[in-house]
Amino acid sequence: DNMEINLADLRGRVVLLDFWSLSCAACFKELPELNEIAKKYPQDKFVLISLMDDTKDELLRKFDTKKDGYKMKKPIFRNDDVNFQIIPDAREIMKLYTDQLVFPRAFIIDQNGVVVRHFVGYAEERGVPDEQTTKGVLTQEITRLLRSTASK
Repeated sequence: DNMEINLADLRGRVVLLDFWSLSCAACFKELPELNEIAKKYPQDKFVLISLMDDTKDELLRKFDTKKDGYKMKKPIFRNDDVNFQIIPDAREIMKLYTDQLVFPRAFIIDQNGVVVRHFVGYAEERGVPDEQTTKGVLTQEITRLLRSTASK
C-alpha cells in the first residue's frame, strides 16, 4: 500500500517485470511458475515485480478466501506463499514499457538497469522441452545474467 519501488534502487540485481491481468487465463497458469522462479534466486541478486492491470479491490474480490475460496489449484496469493511484490492498478507504469497491453508480458532488466529481453505470451509445458517453456526461457536468461556478473 503506497509502496514506492524505484528501479534505480535495484541496480546490481536482475529484475523481472511481469505484466498481467485478472482477465488473462494464461496469466493464472504462469503465476505459480513465476513464484517458483522468485524462490529460486537470492533476493540480493534477483527481484520479481508483478504489475497488474487491475485494481487492488478487484484482486481482493477475486481471491478473498473467506468469501469465495481460491479459483486456482495453487493458492499463491496467501501472504506466506507469494514470493514477489504484486503491484495493482499499474497501467500507467506498463505504458512506460509498451503501448500494447497484451498479457502476460515480461521484461528482464539486467544489473545495469537495461531491458535485455522482452517476452509476450505463455508457453506451456505440455510436450515441449523445459527450456522452451516460459519458465524455462525466463530461468535461462536470469541464470545467464547472474553468471555473467559472478564471472566478472
